[in-house]
Amino acid sequence: MPRKKNPTKQELAEQISTYKKTGTYKTKKGSDKDQKISYDYFEASWEVPREFLPSGASRRRLTARGESKEEAKWTLVTQITNFLKDPSTHWLKTHARGASLDAYISEKWVRKLRSDPISETVKRRH
Repeated sequence: MPRKKNPTKQELAEQISTYKKTGTYKTKKGSDKDQKISYDYFEASWEVPREFLPSGASRRRLTARGESKEEAKWTLVTQITNFLKDPSTHWLKTHARGASLDAYISEKWVRKLRSDPISETVKRRH
């Protein structure tokens, strides 16, 4: 079965949802009480199609932030374009996404740099 053609940047932009959000943070001014500061930003999100999801996942989304709707949207389009180049290794990028260091080394590093097995010492060092 032939693989679907990746969507164009304009088609991706039409699939993105953008929301206005408010964030807050605290600052300290000398010995005074903390000052709470609020700011507005925009967040764009895109639901990852099922054919690109890792095994066992039912739903994932990619998100990006910006000071305007357009900035958030086009930042996300760039991220989606990078994701679609190699979706299978996207989920291995960080430990927070559930990938272990061993999985990262085995999948990404070995495939790109080496053909021989990596010793346990090298795995521990990195």
